Amino acid sequence: MQFYKIKSPVNPNTFFSIVTFILFLLLSSCENEEEPSLIIEENQSISLLFDKEGIERAELKEKLAYKNYHLTKLMEELLRVNPNFDNEKTGKSVKAEHLNTFYFKDLLSENIAGKSESSINDSIQFSVEAFIELEGESWYPYVYKIKDGTGTQPLFLINSFDPDLKKEIVQGYILNVRGQLELKYRDLLENDIFGPNPAEEALENEVFVLGIAPEDQEYILPEDENADSYGGGGGNDDILPEDLQIFKIKIKDKKESWLEKADVHIYGYAMSDDEDFFQPLGYFWGDRITIDGAQIRNNPEYVLGKFSNSDVNNGTFKTINKHLMNKSASSSIFISYIIYEYDGFPAPLKQVSFGRPGGTDALISYRSYNQKYISAQVRACDDFIPANYFVLNGFGNSISNLTIEFHYNASN
Repeated sequence: MQFYKIKSPVNPNTFFSIVTFILFLLLSSCENEEEPSLIIEENQSISLLFDKEGIERAELKEKLAYKNYHLTKLMEELLRVNPNFDNEKTGKSVKAEHLNTFYFKDLLSENIAGKSESSINDSIQFSVEAFIELEGESWYPYVYKIKDGTGTQPLFLINSFDPDLKKEIVQGYILNVRGQLELKYRDLLENDIFGPNPAEEALENEVFVLGIAPEDQEYILPEDENADSYGGGGGNDDILPEDLQIFKIKIKDKKESWLEKADVHIYGYAMSDDEDFFQPLGYFWGDRITIDGAQIRNNPEYVLGKFSNSDVNNGTFKTINKHLMNKSASSSIFISYIIYEYDGFPAPLKQVSFGRPGGTDALISYRSYNQKYISAQVRACDDFIPANYFVLNGFGNSISNLTIEFHYNASN
């Protein structure tokens, strides 16, 4: 899918309503007795709300406010044009585990067409596209319901991050008499929604989640395909390559908030002692991606699995069977990789430095609020000697630390 730049000017009338909304936020107070009262939006510059280049250079608190602002504006608009949207079950699902999850762009477009309106107004259109081509990636705003209710005061949850406490939090918004979403709960716990003594709005009302989904959530590492073209061959036809794969994974530290499953990703590059050889994981071993009619394999990042609270609490191993590389005694290629819990915008990019046998270094980045589960280098050759690399004698090697455990194996 191609990226494209956003060119959505905001008209003066729309901007006046935005200013009014922000001033209202500044006068609001956050009702959470367990945490210091703080509204992240207080630090947000109004001009940055519609300035993608500016928000990319802004501080994390401002980026968090940007995300919350556009998600709440989209929800307000949806409730205005179609307050019964959830009952109609229309739109496109964006997450397999949430069949009633819908893109705002689908819901709003359908409702505009149904009302014979020509287009979405400028500010709402910007909000629909607020996370497209942002910091080199694209995300799409969505909404889904996690709790039914019969009341008239629904609760809207947004997964966020507290830069001071350095932890992911769940914020709760309610609809005020002006039809605007205002922040009421800064850090809701799972028991506040599903426990024996839930928050007032969660007792008899519906509860919705607002968030952003990555452009492509279906990256996978395929099973062995065209193994003889993976590189590193030494011209010996008697050597039959075997595929190295991560066999199973157990997450010991979820890192993600209770609201979402932990998206465990691997981000890696194929390297050698030649410092000019630096190919993304997908170059030799990944999915073929078609762009403008040409097939390329240039993706360094793949989803390994999604882990829930119960998966972590129960110590569940998930079978992964993700292909990494082939085994060949004459190969000089190895994989440098990071396994981590992926977070979308505005989670920061972090870097890990990997050393090569020749003494040079390579940097690999990953996007997460949290520290990685592990960074490692692996080579599927019995005669691999340099320090700091895992030597996979017959495969079956396991790696375990305080946050993750996983096992290598050979595919058949």
